Amino acid sequence: MRISPLLPALVFVSLPFPAHVSQAADPGEVDPVASYNYVVGTQTFRASYQFTDEHWLVETAKRILEMGSNTLKFRLSWEPKNNLPLLSPPAESMAELARRNPHVKAVLDMPFYYYFMWTKPTSAAELKIFDPAAKEANYREMFELTKYLLETYNGTGKTFYLGQWEGDGIFAKSNHQYIPTEAETRNAIEWANNRQQAVTDARKATPHQDVEVFYYVEVNYVWDARNQKPRMTNAVLPHAPLDYVAYSCYEAVDEKDMRRLKQALDFIQDHAKFTPLEGIESKRLFIGEFGFPAFKFKPEEQAEWTRATLRAGLEWGCPFILYWEMYNNEVRNGKQLGYWLINDKNEKTPAYFVFEKFLKQAREYVADFHARERRVPTSDEYRKQAVKWLE
Repeated sequence: MRISPLLPALVFVSLPFPAHVSQAADPGEVDPVASYNYVVGTQTFRASYQFTDEHWLVETAKRILEMGSNTLKFRLSWEPKNNLPLLSPPAESMAELARRNPHVKAVLDMPFYYYFMWTKPTSAAELKIFDPAAKEANYREMFELTKYLLETYNGTGKTFYLGQWEGDGIFAKSNHQYIPTEAETRNAIEWANNRQQAVTDARKATPHQDVEVFYYVEVNYVWDARNQKPRMTNAVLPHAPLDYVAYSCYEAVDEKDMRRLKQALDFIQDHAKFTPLEGIESKRLFIGEFGFPAFKFKPEEQAEWTRATLRAGLEWGCPFILYWEMYNNEVRNGKQLGYWLINDKNEKTPAYFVFEKFLKQAREYVADFHARERRVPTSDEYRKQAVKWLE
């Protein structure tokens, strides 16, 4: 994760996403082309620059829409470093923040169909991740947020994924040599199960149609786990059935040989357990973060490594592959590190055009396919074409 040091510790086919999103129950209710899962996308976290008077979250979300994406990942947080104006009176829960904060509400109402949100209970703000003392707050706020999203966006075709940032950064204390204690492992397992249970219970308790909310946990020290160190992948995932799992995969990308990335994905898949979800028969492991900063990579290298990672993720079967990020958020010694698709001079990078061109081809393909076949492509049909656009 690129900001962890700054944080407190209907067609009946197999689809990689909810069937209701791909094709509306009644023609015309949800646009099957606009709402199709195109797999690739990006995200926005605390931009270090901007070019309008709008809040950075709204500005960057609009730039992501402009690029052609229907997917948005951001942080739903009370924390001052998130730069969301404090409410008066202050929001006492994540659901209240989503409902009352004008910038969050603005992006939730935009024509995105897939939302990924980092979530931490507002009412337990002083507590660390995995702290057992936050169990009640985690359950209550995850339940309330899920219920709010299902009720507010019922019938829209939107899907929300509630999760957290890189779990191993917390579980292993951002130290590849650290071995978590038995108590820390037990707390992490209970934390994941508790939050998943809250989302599952809220789904069952809330009537809804053409909208879904899922829960995920993100891992990032997979190579440590392969070397038999206790990490989220091998110590937590086998004991916590989840809707989805995310992989922040900086450790595994190599433009010249993507076998390492696919091996890591295979390893996670082998250890993860998933909740039963009707209508979702494909893989539920996605790439939550990958990116290539300008201080290490030339612009054309950023583009080529991006293209290679997207291709490998599509070949493996990831339901989402999310780039870090639209505007850079990290500045060191006054210099932008360059985790960006649009740089601090408002220039679109070559990597940006990889996404823009891909999404244009993808939308045209799905639109033509739907017009011809009167259905959207299956995941396999889509991926076979998508990989070709990246060669």
